[in-house]
Amino acid sequence: MKNFDYLKDCGVLRLYNLCAAAEDNQVSHPDLSVISARRALEYLVKSIYAMKQIPVSDRDSLFELVDGEPFRSFIGDDRIMMAVHYIRKVGNAGAHNDRVGRKESFFGLLNLYNVVAAV
Repeated sequence: MKNFDYLKDCGVLRLYNLCAAAEDNQVSHPDLSVISARRALEYLVKSIYAMKQIPVSDRDSLFELVDGEPFRSFIGDDRIMMAVHYIRKVGNAGAHNDRVGRKESFFGLLNLYNVVAAV
């Protein structure tokens, strides 16, 4: 059993697939792991906006969305917000060919687990 298997039972297969990819690649491909974690975060954030019936533009960056009042008030926890920003930053580093090691991908995965569990 893997850390995100419970998501399959919740019916959020897209989120599960992204989280599982982050977990599966954590050691062998840390850059892919953090990119998948960032994509999972983006999916989660946009889902929260959709549930709140707040439109999201294609031009809105992930930073703008997570820094927006609707998301911050939904989360309501500074430690979870720190985890959100870590995933975002390390995911950006992986996407832009900055060096991402196993340590960063481990913490990206750990933070992703905490964010998903909190939501």
